[in-house]
Amino acid sequence: MAPASETDFSPSRSLNKSRVDYLDLAKGLCFIAVVLGHLGEPAINHFVFTFHLPVFFIITGYFINPNTDIITLIKKKLRSLIIPYYIACFLLTLSSIIIRVFKDHINIKGILKLLELNLIASVYAAGENWYVPFFILGIGAIWFLWASFWGVMIFRVIKILPTIPRILIVAALVVAAKYIAEYVFFPPLSILPGCMAVLYVYAGYVWRKNSDRLATLKLWIKALLILFSIVVWGEFVINFESFGLVNCDIGRGFRDVFASLCASAVVICFSFLIEKYIPLITRPFCFIGKYSIVALIAHIIEMNSFPWDDLIRMILGDNIPHIGMLLLLITFKFAWISLFTIVITRFRATRKLFALKT
Repeated sequence: MAPASETDFSPSRSLNKSRVDYLDLAKGLCFIAVVLGHLGEPAINHFVFTFHLPVFFIITGYFINPNTDIITLIKKKLRSLIIPYYIACFLLTLSSIIIRVFKDHINIKGILKLLELNLIASVYAAGENWYVPFFILGIGAIWFLWASFWGVMIFRVIKILPTIPRILIVAALVVAAKYIAEYVFFPPLSILPGCMAVLYVYAGYVWRKNSDRLATLKLWIKALLILFSIVVWGEFVINFESFGLVNCDIGRGFRDVFASLCASAVVICFSFLIEKYIPLITRPFCFIGKYSIVALIAHIIEMNSFPWDDLIRMILGDNIPHIGMLLLLITFKFAWISLFTIVITRFRATRKLFALKT
């Protein structure tokens, strides 16, 4: 087998390490994109929605061990994804009640109603509000944890099939999830987004399986593939209509799904180049990427509970330009997320609670 070149984008060169730095960096960049995507700015969303969650699912698929028995895999993912999900639900509910008590002075009846809404939302695990066949309050960004669980589990089940039937089932899952979410109803536990996630998990698995072959490609072939991916991604951003795995929206169909795969490939390659040529900025992004679940929990708490706008206006007044408000919001959000993540990862007890490796 030929040695990997200096432009080898395959993480196989680092398989003996407990982590792959530039994949942690890619997750860190995508986490930042997730936070920016929740600011409600269309210009930002048309860019970040094209890649941020697909990259997470692809990296998840890359690290799947297809030989792990299903029971062991279920136990592992329950511990690393679902237990943190319910910890996040508890913290989210607690913070919501505290903020509402101090901000809106709600009484016991209001607290109980808020507790009821959050409990139902926690059990249902939908990322957004749904109204058919009944109203369900969205739990927010942590829907991603349940979707990741289903994405891994479903892929592990269909992995036993030959390649062609496996591909057909993955495509059928995407179509079925889109149709059911749009025309029927949204089932609990984000299983439909999980069906969408299977496609990206599978892409990550295929990447790892063929990583040695990709490493031997000539440099000019790699450059052409990256250039092609950039062009496809650019067209996706320029002509963006909609794309959101949270509600199984794949925009223009498999055309946009393919474009999201191209966008994800570019982001991962870009992360490789940052690690290789700008190592000074790698560490903070790797930290957020390594502990992205903890950072996500910090984000969902502040996004759903903290009255940042009111706080900023109380300090600086009402005459703040829009761009200034956005920059301040971003600063406050990432200050809180960084502090929360550092504290949680500092102590053995909290690391154990969130199933973080020591």
